[in-house]
Amino acid sequence: MKVYLTGAFEHLDNQVGFGNASYHIYRTMKALGVDVRVKTLDSPRKYKADIEIAFDQPQRYAFMSQGYKIGYTPWESTGFMKDWWKPLYECNEIWTTSNWCKDVFQNNLPGKDIFVYQHGMDHNFSPKKRKLDPDQPLTFLFIGEPFVRKDGQSVAEIFAELYGNDANYRLIIKCTNVNTIQLDDERGRLRGAPDAVYNNIIVIRNMLSPAEMISLYDQSDVFVYPSWGEGFGFNPLQAMAMGIPTICTSEWADYKDLITVPIGSIPCLTPWPEIHPGNMLSPNKSELHQAMRVAKVNYREWSNIAYRNSLILHEEFDWMKVTKPAVERLEKIFKTL
Repeated sequence: MKVYLTGAFEHLDNQVGFGNASYHIYRTMKALGVDVRVKTLDSPRKYKADIEIAFDQPQRYAFMSQGYKIGYTPWESTGFMKDWWKPLYECNEIWTTSNWCKDVFQNNLPGKDIFVYQHGMDHNFSPKKRKLDPDQPLTFLFIGEPFVRKDGQSVAEIFAELYGNDANYRLIIKCTNVNTIQLDDERGRLRGAPDAVYNNIIVIRNMLSPAEMISLYDQSDVFVYPSWGEGFGFNPLQAMAMGIPTICTSEWADYKDLITVPIGSIPCLTPWPEIHPGNMLSPNKSELHQAMRVAKVNYREWSNIAYRNSLILHEEFDWMKVTKPAVERLEKIFKTL
């Protein structure tokens, strides 16, 4: 059985979700005995694949041969982009990354076979029992700018309301090069980047290596992630894997039962129809506000829950474990070709 993986691996960027997932999909399939190749690492010209997996958004599917075609796509809203339909229907079957996503694909593609194969976690994000340092500020971490659906704006606004310029608290905002969050000062007069307005907010705009990202997580006490929707959600999984108490929306997540402080959300018409058609999940800002307000008081309890759950996450979301069912599906397909 020869398998060709196209799409996101071509980004060659282990610093972002698609690239990170691509690397581990490729690595674990090889470890499980699959003859899998990718365009950027192997020579595809002399390689006729039996099965092709395009791991990307559908408008970028790039199948290279006439083999069995699998489109593998995470998504964050209930509608599809206009240029998705043709490439999706040209696939023999669709893979996605969570049960929430499966429902979306089934609702949009009746009659098409849809399968869920989750992503896993890098065990370098190792568990640790955490406690607050009385000599350091309690540090909240948010990762996700400039992607508006991750709602860093709400995190920053609530933090500023609760703890603006309070030296006992700190917020770190990690961006992918660009920050779009803007805040007023305590008197509502000045609007600017959070780190220009408040001295206890840090904005990291540059990209970090995987080792630097682990260090960044390790500097935080609480991870905050009120996302309107995720195809999988690597960032909260990584924080939780390290035993960091995590405040996070939960309806989109297959690991919802392991989130330290789950935040509710309700379906609503998307605020961003040009990039996320259909409905999304609007976070409950009152619950987010309350969770951030009581973080210090509840920290010991949250830390115990987070550490216990981190051990479960490392077992349940091991890359070899989550990739094995996908390989079994490939073997089943190959027998029918």
